[in-house]
Amino acid sequence: MFRFNSLGLLLYLILLSILSFFLLILGLKVGVALYFYVTLGRFELNFTEAIFLSARGAAGAGSVLGLGMWIANKMKEKK
Repeated sequence: MFRFNSLGLLLYLILLSILSFFLLILGLKVGVALYFYVTLGRFELNFTEAIFLSARGAAGAGSVLGLGMWIANKMKEKK
C-alpha cells in the first residue's frame, strides 16, 4: 500500500488522526451552535476558543490513536 519507513508511517498516522479528530470536533461544535441558532435564535460560538479546544482534544486523541495503529501494524508485520 504505502512505502513508508517506520518513522514516516508513525508520523503519517498521527497527523492523519489529529486532523480527522480536529475536523470532527470542530464540526460538532459548529453543528451544536447552529442547532441553538435554529431553536433559540441566537448564534453563540467563540471561534477562537472552539478552534483551540478542538486542537487540544484532537492532539490528545489523535496521537494515541495514531500510535495504536502503528503498534498494530508493527505486530502484524512480525507475524
